[in-house]
Amino acid sequence: MQKRNPFCGGYVVFSRAYTIQLPIPTHSLYRSLQTCYILSRLITAQHVQTTLIRVCARSYRLTACWIVAGLLKNNMSKKILLVILLVIVIILSLSLFLVKESGRNNQPQQNVVPENLPGIQMTEIPWKAERDHLRERLKIIGLPALSGEGVKLHTHHHIDIFISGEQVTIPAEIGIGEGFISPIHTHDETSVIHVESAQVQIVTLGQFFDIWGVRFVKDCIGAYCESGDNKLRVFVNGVSNEGDPRSLELSPYQEIVVAFGTDNDLPNPIPSSYQFDPGL
Repeated sequence: MQKRNPFCGGYVVFSRAYTIQLPIPTHSLYRSLQTCYILSRLITAQHVQTTLIRVCARSYRLTACWIVAGLLKNNMSKKILLVILLVIVIILSLSLFLVKESGRNNQPQQNVVPENLPGIQMTEIPWKAERDHLRERLKIIGLPALSGEGVKLHTHHHIDIFISGEQVTIPAEIGIGEGFISPIHTHDETSVIHVESAQVQIVTLGQFFDIWGVRFVKDCIGAYCESGDNKLRVFVNGVSNEGDPRSLELSPYQEIVVAFGTDNDLPNPIPSSYQFDPGL
């Protein structure tokens, strides 16, 4: 008989002779081959019925394991079997490489110069949702102009911006153009950033400002650049962010504060949370 393991991806196989736990990882080449070997030995054992062995069929790699096991049971020659195993290893290695490269391609562009983006606003507040050059900016920063909201990555974040103690209104429909929408956008003036992407990827605060069309670099926002006691500071959930603010990754339900000015201009207390509407 068989019993489902508490964790997804494995079964415990019982026979008269012994009990074996089969871990079936989905991203480990070594463990997959190890599992393939165990399966092969089980299936070829005279006292173990093939029907007793059941595994999570989600991984396409297991199909190859069953093929190898079947060949072993039919006394396939070792030379042919070695060739088949080699092909399987190459296919698995290639699949892991492609997954890894795909992940790299989903990283945000690091060589964007905000000052050179078309339509970028380096002016004093207020800042509008710049749409005239939105499609061009999306192409430069490596994000698509979607025909509709993506569903593979769906997160929400809240941002407060203060310039010399004055809170800035975040415009509605940032990232929404005529007939297309950016994966990062706003719908209204609640300062909620919506990330609705067609692929899972890293999303950064710098990308949000690039899409908005407002200059945002390590020491400047819009027309405001650090000088004397005036500093550009970023806080996440009430904690100061010491790294490059452009590279700050957006995580679900963050409260982000961007403040320019002196220490006395900082909001007191620094907002550390936000009550998101139900359903977001």
